[in-house]
Amino acid sequence: MKHIILAISFLVGTLALAQAPKKPKIMVIPSKTICREYKCLKSTQVSGETKEYPDYRKAVETEEIKLAIASINEAFSSYGFNLESLEQKLNILESEEAENNVITNKSGEQIVETDLDKLKSAAKPDIIIDLTFSIKENDNGNYYCTFILEGLDAYTGASVAQGSGAGSGMSDKNITLLVKEAVLKYMNNFQNLLTNHFVKMLEKGREVKLTIKRFPSGPAFDDEFESKQLAMTDELKALIEEWVRKNAKGGAYSLTNASDSKIEFDPINIPLFDETKTPPKAYDTQNWAKGLKDFFKHYL
Repeated sequence: MKHIILAISFLVGTLALAQAPKKPKIMVIPSKTICREYKCLKSTQVSGETKEYPDYRKAVETEEIKLAIASINEAFSSYGFNLESLEQKLNILESEEAENNVITNKSGEQIVETDLDKLKSAAKPDIIIDLTFSIKENDNGNYYCTFILEGLDAYTGASVAQGSGAGSGMSDKNITLLVKEAVLKYMNNFQNLLTNHFVKMLEKGREVKLTIKRFPSGPAFDDEFESKQLAMTDELKALIEEWVRKNAKGGAYSLTNASDSKIEFDPINIPLFDETKTPPKAYDTQNWAKGLKDFFKHYL
C-alpha cells in the first residue's frame, strides 16, 4: 500500500501538557494590516503571481510592534495562558536554516510554505492571536490606543474570538502603557471566548481535513482488500472510512469527496490525547496520521 499518498491539510498544533489543560497555547503575531502600515511586508512569486506576506523578522525588530506584542503577551500571561514567543521561534527557525519558501512533496509538486506556516509548525500553538493596533491623539492632546484582537484556530484558520476597543487616553505617548490600558478593559471577555473554544475542543476533538490521493499505478479505491485490523473485507475506500470512523473523536467525521483519485474528509474531529497511553499522551495531527499510515503498512 505504499503507493497511496497521505496528506493532512492542517496548521500544525499540539498540546503542551499530558493532563487536560484549561488554557490553550497561544502565539501573538502582528496582523498583515499592521505589517503593511509599518512597511514589514515581503513578496514571493507563486506560480508566476506575486504574493505579499508579513515579514515577521522585520516586524519584531520594529520597536512599536515589539512593545505592543509584549504588552499583549503580558496581559495573556496574567490570565494563565501558555505563551509562545514570536521572536524566539523566529530565532530558532533561522538557526535551523528554515527560511526556504518552497518545499517539494513526494510526487514532485511544489508546496509554498509561508513564514507563518513555518512558525505554526515550530511553535505548535493552539490559537494564533492576530493583533492590529493604532496610537492616536485626541482633541485634548492626550494619546490613546485602538486595537483589534482576533483569535484564529491554528489548525483550521477559523476565527474563534474577536475583541476590539480603545483606551481612555493619557498624556504620555508610551506604547506599552497605552496598549495595556486599552486591552485590559476588554481582556476578560476575550480570554473567556478563547478558553471556551479550547474546552470545546477537549470535549469534541480538533477539526482537521484529511486528503488521501493515489498514484495512477497504485491500487484503485474501489479495489477490494481484507483488513485484519478491522476484521472486514471491502473496497479500499470503505476500509479507509471505517478506520477514520473508529479513530475520530466520538466517530465524528464528514466524507466530502470519494473519486477515483482522491478521498477527502472535511472535517474529522481528532482527539487531543491518545487515551491508549498511560498517562494519556498529547496528540497532534502527525501522530494521528501516522496511525493511518501504519494501518496501510501493517494491517491492510
